[in-house]
Amino acid sequence: MSTYLRPETVEAATAGTAVGRNAGRSRLRGGPRRSVPHLALGLLLVIACATGFAIVSTQLDDRVAVLALIEPVTVGQVLEPSHLREVDVAVAPDVDVIPSSHAASVVGTPVAVSLPAGTVLSPAMLGDASLPEPDSAVVAVALAPGAFPPEASQGSAVVVVPAAPATETTSDPARGWAAVVVGVHPTETEATTVISLQVAEADARRIAAAGPVSVVMTPAGGD
Repeated sequence: MSTYLRPETVEAATAGTAVGRNAGRSRLRGGPRRSVPHLALGLLLVIACATGFAIVSTQLDDRVAVLALIEPVTVGQVLEPSHLREVDVAVAPDVDVIPSSHAASVVGTPVAVSLPAGTVLSPAMLGDASLPEPDSAVVAVALAPGAFPPEASQGSAVVVVPAAPATETTSDPARGWAAVVVGVHPTETEATTVISLQVAEADARRIAAAGPVSVVMTPAGGD
């Protein structure tokens, strides 16, 4: 059976086919243009990552091995090998540190100030004690033999306890003031030893007015 198509139907179909082809070509031509921003963004990300890696690599190259404290030390305390450790840090040009290769020259040196654990050491922190430290005072106590441990030395952490009179009985716990020994000075008679203590400023006045006292050693960094 034959099918008859009207002329106007043939023209419409031909026109639709042409439009579809033109739209397809337009989509093909437009595809690459829409991907250009994505390519540019990817290129920027690559550049940014490369720049960040270069900066981090430069900073890592600037890290140096220096000396730091493993545990806290008190003013006047002599540094021992057990106090020190090596750490790698990035150091600014104007920051003074002590290279780990100089550890032998640091051991046996007193610290000039009290320092917490983790402190990166600098030459200014070593040497003669900088006394008194802020908010502190230095008070001297004269102690008879047996009123302080013979092991007490510069840098020792101690507690100063007032000696109660023999006739006094009390159930209250003994008072005490935390201190750090900054000097031990035997006298000519050897019957009395004068010990210089760094304490809180208010405690210095109380110790001076307390009369006879005894000194008890405590762990470094303890109360």
